[in-house]
This record gives sequence, C-alpha cells and structure tokens, in this order.
Amino acid sequence: MTSAALLLWRGELRVQGLSRPNRVLLVAELAAAALILASLIARVRSAVTEGTVSPTNLAVLDCAVAMIIVANILLLGERTGTGVPAIAAWVRPLPLSGRRVRSLLLLLAALKSSLFSAMILGSVAVGALLGNPGMGARLETACAVVVLPLLPVAVALRWNAARPTPTSPALVVAPLSLALAGLTAALPPAPGPVATIVRVLATPGNVLLGLSRPSVAAAVLLAWLAATWALLASLEVGRAAHSDVARPSRARLLATARRPGNRGLAADLVAHRVPRGDALAALALGAVVAAAAAVAIVGAPSEPVVPAVVLAALALPATLAGYAHRRNATRLPASASAWLRTTPLPWGRWHRARHVACTTAALVGTVPLALLAPWAASVADQSPWTLLEAALAGPLVLSGWLGVGFAVHRARRWLTAVLVSYLATSRAVAVALVVTLPVATAAPVRALLLLVAADLLTAVAGHGALLRISSRRTA
Repeated sequence: MTSAALLLWRGELRVQGLSRPNRVLLVAELAAAALILASLIARVRSAVTEGTVSPTNLAVLDCAVAMIIVANILLLGERTGTGVPAIAAWVRPLPLSGRRVRSLLLLLAALKSSLFSAMILGSVAVGALLGNPGMGARLETACAVVVLPLLPVAVALRWNAARPTPTSPALVVAPLSLALAGLTAALPPAPGPVATIVRVLATPGNVLLGLSRPSVAAAVLLAWLAATWALLASLEVGRAAHSDVARPSRARLLATARRPGNRGLAADLVAHRVPRGDALAALALGAVVAAAAAVAIVGAPSEPVVPAVVLAALALPATLAGYAHRRNATRLPASASAWLRTTPLPWGRWHRARHVACTTAALVGTVPLALLAPWAASVADQSPWTLLEAALAGPLVLSGWLGVGFAVHRARRWLTAVLVSYLATSRAVAVALVVTLPVATAAPVRALLLLVAADLLTAVAGHGALLRISSRRTA
C-alpha cells in the first residue's frame, strides 16, 4: 500500500509541475516561503517563551488550518483524478479488502497534505520546540505534528466519498481570510459561554505548542485517533459515484435554440449544473469570511475607520468565494462542452448565463458580511449605510472583472488579477475617506451617493468588458 501511495503521489507532483519545476520560479518561491516560515517560527517561539498565546487567536487558527487541509486534499484529488471515487473504481477489480483500500486512501491523502502540513505545522512545531525547554513538552509537540493532520484528512476522504461533485477553489479562499485575521489581529478573551467553546477549539493548538498537561495531551491525541478511525471505518469505498445534477428541463429544444421563444435555454443549461444546496454552500463560505471580518474588527484598535476598511477589503474574498464556487459547479465536462459547440445555441449566450449565475452566488456569499454592518457601525459609532454599501456593492463591482479574469489566459489573467486587487484596495480607501474626511462627514448623503456612482461606473465597465468577450465566442 505504501509503494502504491508513493507512486500515485509522484504522479500528482508531476501533474502539478512540482517534480520538475522551473528553477528560477522555484528559487523565488522558496525564498518567499523561507521568509514567511522564518517569521512564523520567530513569532511562535516568542509567544511560547513569553506566555502570550491567545486562546481566541489559537482557536481561529486551528479552524482555519483544518479547513485548508481539507480543501487542499479535495482540490488536489479532483485535479489529479485521485479522489475517493476514482481510486475506488481503480482498485475495484483487484483482490483488495476494504481495510486495505482505506489504508491506501489514508496514505495518499496524508501525502497530499504533507507539503502544507510540513511547512505550517512543522514551522509551528519548530518554534514551540525552540521556546519550550521541557522534554515532556517537546515530546507532546512531536506527537501532535504526526497525529493532528490525520482527522482533517479523514474528514476530507469522508466528504469526497459522500459528495463526489466538483470542489470549489473558494474552499481555500475563505479559510485563508480567517487565518490572516487570526495572525494579524490580537483578539480579546471570549466572554461567557463562548469561552468554553474557544478553549475546546484551541486545545489542539495548545497540544501542538506543548502547553497542555501530559494527561490532557494524551487524551486529546487518543480522541483524535479514535475520531479518525471512526470516519475511515464509515467510508464506503465501493459505492458508485452519484451526482445531484438533473437533466436540463428544456434540453430537447437545443435543435431550435435560435428561435425567439427559447431565450431561456442557456439559463436552463447553466441551472441544471448547479447541485442542490449550492446557495447554502456559498452562504457558508461567506460566513467564514464574515467571521474573519468580525475577528479583524474585534482585534483591531478602536478606530472609526477600521470596520469600514475591513468590510470593504473583505468584500473581495467574499465575492471571489461565491463566484468561484458557482463557476466551478457549473463547469461543463469536456465532452458536453464539445457537444454543445455543435448545436445552434450561441456559445456566448451560455457564458453570459453562467456569469449571471456566478454573480448571484457572489451576492449570496456577501450576505453574512452585510449582516455584520449594523454591529460594525455600532462599534465605530457611525451610520451603517456606508458599511452596507461597502459590503453589498462588492459583488456587483468586482464580479464583472473576475469574470474577465476567468475568461482570458496567461498574462492577461495575471493583469486582470492585479486590476481586481487594485479595485478592491481603491474601494477600501474610498470608504475610509468617506468615513473620516470632514468634507464627507459634513455631507454624508452626498458622499455616499458619490461612492455609489463610482461603484456603478466600475461595475458597468467590468460587466461590459465581459459581455464583449463572450460575444466573440462562437461555436
């Protein structure tokens, strides 16, 4: 099983371009990674030595790292064709027991997450070992590095077996926002009953840092292994893959797709690719970004400009999470795409319908962020309307340019990514000026209308550019 898992993992590295990378890019990436990891090691060592580890920050980072490990395994399995359904289909003709197949899946998934686990958890462990001189604490940290990644790996396998539908890259975007907030903001202690939940969530991090009592650490690691075994034991590796996608209700009309009465056919073809509960998934991803916003607002200094800047800046990851999630769900298989190009349906019409569906999902993804606006306004003692505009206008402003970035290739895609980042930064600066400038605060309605007008112009330009690109796409 070990040799088979290593062989599959080497194939995955080759697909990702990591087995024979470009040397110049490799040196640049390694230099950047070394600086980030060295900074992480220094921060962990300082926090452990000085005893300034915040349970709230630790709980936030525990959740974010676990979500990233799960998303990493799901996305790599889909990209390289080594997910649970594919591996189960591959080994089905072989005389292997279910236990051995589960062992193969666990080894392969652990190898998929090994690079991330080695970099992040390994750096945290190094910092903890340098800051913790006790032998018992060092042994606790060493055991935690090996055991703690196993439960997220088992969760990813169980998820992939139960829902073998395309996985959204937004599963990485949302927890990255949460991790960034947990690293940069100094969070206060949680109040009341929430403190108990925070302590429970922070327990794995305390074990990794060697800050728990030996009995607590042993109990946590044993419970972790038991939960991993229970998830793997319930894994049904022999079940055939299924899909929540239904047949298009008007697929029979493809032969007459250019008739005026069939204008909604493209929308039907997009809608039939959307699985059940997709809106709830986009809402959940947006809730993670909203949690990151709340963490940043609570942990930042009590300045009136902070909530406005946070909501305007995090409108980008919330929009990207919803848009990328729906775009991934509505992606057509290569065979279906080739078949549709042979029908009379204009190819650009399908792209426009898909963009509308993705923009709708982006709006859904920013709803949790918008719900934070009244609370954030009360924290900053200001009107909530500017904060609501900063959150809700984000999808309308940015989704058009995100669609352009997904539609173009190579250098143009990178340029569009830079443009989207610049637009998101400019919106955050504009909202900060509206909140703080005396001229704007003296006439808040006029300043808000100017902000809305600027957002409308940017949105029209982005959606117009995407319409021009999609109109040039023909069969």
